[in-house]
Amino acid sequence: MTSRNHPDRLDELLEKLCEDGLDAAEEEDLARLLAEFPQNRTRYLEYLELHSALWQGPSTDRVKLPVALDRAYTMLGSAVSGVSDVASGDASPRDPLRPSAPAQRTQARPSPLLVRLYRRAAGTGFNGRRAITTAAAVIAVAVLIAIYYFGGSPRGSTVAWADVVTRAGQVDYAHVYYFKSRQGKLGLHFEGWYDRGRLVMRGSRGETNYDDGQVLQGFDARGMRTTRKPSLFADGGAFLEVFTGGLLSERNPQFNQQIPVSVSADFLIYSFDPLPRDRDFGDSVHITVGKDSLLPIQVRFSHKDGDYDLIVFDYQAPRKPVEFFEPPTAGLPNGQAEILLDADATSIDLQAAPGLKRAVVRLFAKYDGPADQFPSDYVQGDLLSADFARALSKDLRKTYERRGGPVFRLEVSFITAEGYRSATHQSIALWLNEAGQCGTGAEHGGLAGWPDGKYRNIRFSPLIRPTDRENVYVVEIRCALETEAQQ
Repeated sequence: MTSRNHPDRLDELLEKLCEDGLDAAEEEDLARLLAEFPQNRTRYLEYLELHSALWQGPSTDRVKLPVALDRAYTMLGSAVSGVSDVASGDASPRDPLRPSAPAQRTQARPSPLLVRLYRRAAGTGFNGRRAITTAAAVIAVAVLIAIYYFGGSPRGSTVAWADVVTRAGQVDYAHVYYFKSRQGKLGLHFEGWYDRGRLVMRGSRGETNYDDGQVLQGFDARGMRTTRKPSLFADGGAFLEVFTGGLLSERNPQFNQQIPVSVSADFLIYSFDPLPRDRDFGDSVHITVGKDSLLPIQVRFSHKDGDYDLIVFDYQAPRKPVEFFEPPTAGLPNGQAEILLDADATSIDLQAAPGLKRAVVRLFAKYDGPADQFPSDYVQGDLLSADFARALSKDLRKTYERRGGPVFRLEVSFITAEGYRSATHQSIALWLNEAGQCGTGAEHGGLAGWPDGKYRNIRFSPLIRPTDRENVYVVEIRCALETEAQQ
């Protein structure tokens, strides 16, 4: 059933909008009248133009119409006619809602509302406070109309974001591109494929991560396993929740505070503050959503230094075959040994690792106590700066609070085929049956600081396995030596 137009009610609401403001019910009523009846939108914008003319009078005490008012025209045009350039605030010459030039106007008798406005302005003028208040009201109504037009009432705008989250949780397949812009250069960081709980991410250097929903394993371009850890989805997060860093989650504290900051015929754009863990470098996050599908199309993480990360989602790419998501066999480690906790370092002979002879490993500092007593100086070493050690300990404590223990410290160094000793890697912390990607160089620093001056970068991945003996663990080492020619 089509609702009826009420011009007198429109006049009443517009006058109250610029005088005392509207309550929630009146805002919804005005949004409905403007969204459903084009003639009301024309009247509304003519009323705004009149305000503009009155505010720009010759008196220096009067205030010009804020730039925000021009944005209201564009937002209204976007909501009802598909003008997409909303965020910039630039008016489109094709905007059918923008009142035409005076020479093109049809001559009509002014409404009583406009007559009252002229008389009031002539008698009292508009002070700065009135101008600001009215401009703010104009923007509020513009946003309300936009929200009303794409569906739902103005007070349901937070539900619109909840719908986005719900819809995102239903995605069972997506193709993803992750770009990084650094110092003006945009490059592909990785490409990903998600299909019903399984994920493959392929990096720009040929490295590939496989996540089966329980365990994530990473392999470098040579096929060496470099990472083994719990799945990205181990905490129950949906695919898009994980890929937006938790923004598309009901657990996000900003969840119930969102309305689109930009609305067009096809897209909604939501703006977020960076999550607490990203606030040191993050400036803002914008998520662009399809207006009809409610699916995220892109996520832009803007940094304070002008760099940004950009995630683009593709829901129409052909599905990959089942075997595409199967990880390669990890293969045997290059070396392994049983190691006694908190004992002296153990030497492990290496096999099938050209250029490397032995790894020297010490296992210590097991922690399995209360999370609130996790040591603030858990990571420390004479080769580590105090600030770095504290920051790493803080990050480990957060992980421990979420996952529990036990967690262990490892120190690892290598002996090359020439007999040169590498630097000792002192900042490794691992949970059982997990592996992390690490690297080290010359003993006295740098990758070219070896006694013969040649470049050597030792990439390695340690893993700890339990045994049936107390305080005895198996440490596996997978490793490879990169020379300058292999960079």
